[in-house]
This record gives sequence, C-alpha cells and structure tokens, in this order.
Amino acid sequence: MKMSTYRKWVLCFWGMNLMFVPSLVFAQRNDEATERLGKALEYFTSQKYHECLMIMQDLEKQYRLNPRYKAYLGVCYYYEWGTTKNETRCFEVTRHAALKGNSQAMNNLGFFYNTGYGCTEDKAEGRRWIEKSAKLLNLCACRTLAHIYHDESETNP
Repeated sequence: MKMSTYRKWVLCFWGMNLMFVPSLVFAQRNDEATERLGKALEYFTSQKYHECLMIMQDLEKQYRLNPRYKAYLGVCYYYEWGTTKNETRCFEVTRHAALKGNSQAMNNLGFFYNTGYGCTEDKAEGRRWIEKSAKLLNLCACRTLAHIYHDESETNP
C-alpha cells in the first residue's frame, strides 16, 4: 500500500518522538512501576511489541499517566504494535494526550479528523488541531500546515 505524502508528514515523528519516553506521572512514585516501564521499553526496542503493550496497558490502569505516554499508546494502536487494529482506541488515547497539551498528539489528532481515522471526518476540526500543534512549534504540524496553505492557494488563487 502506497502512503500519501500528507500521511508521511503527519506520522514522521511518531516513533522518533515517543519511542524512548520513560516518563510517567504517578499519583504515588513507585520503584516497581518504574522498573516495569523500563522493561516495557526494553521489550519495545527489541520489537516485542505485544509484551510491551501488555505492561503499558497495565500501568495505564494503575496510574495517572502523562500525555506523552498516552500519545505513545496511540502509536502502538495505530501501527498495530502488540495489538490488533483499533482505530477507536487509538483516537481516544491520542485525543486524551492532545487535550492535555501534547503537541505531537495534537498533530496526529488533526490527521485523524482529516481522514476520519477512528472518528467522523471533520476537516475543520482537523485543521484546528494541526494549527494548535503548529503554534507549539511542532515541526510535523508546521509542514502539514504549509502543505494545506499551498493546496488552498492553488485551489483558490
């Protein structure tokens, strides 16, 4: 399957920005949970995605997690890493991270709204999220917005 240029830009930093994020915000700091997160990331880097996701889902149930971690879960659901395809869950965790201020999640949420991935297609809402992400200087969002402006200028000179 050929991937569109737009889709490539939107997804360009998902893995790079989120892959090695060991930060969790715990209601109560816990060495065992920190150790488990380290193990999950170890599984991820060795491409044992199912094991990684099982630990991360368990941690998600037990602790209040930061938005970047939620965005990371969205990546796993999007790429079907360690799980079956679940567009709705991917959209939900990405939306949660975006609402909490994660700029990459905002950009990804814009992509989801623009394409109807896990939600009803809504180009205006998609653009709003991409613009919000670009205001936070997210490089992917800035590039995506530049493409949108370029396409609009060609359509409506």
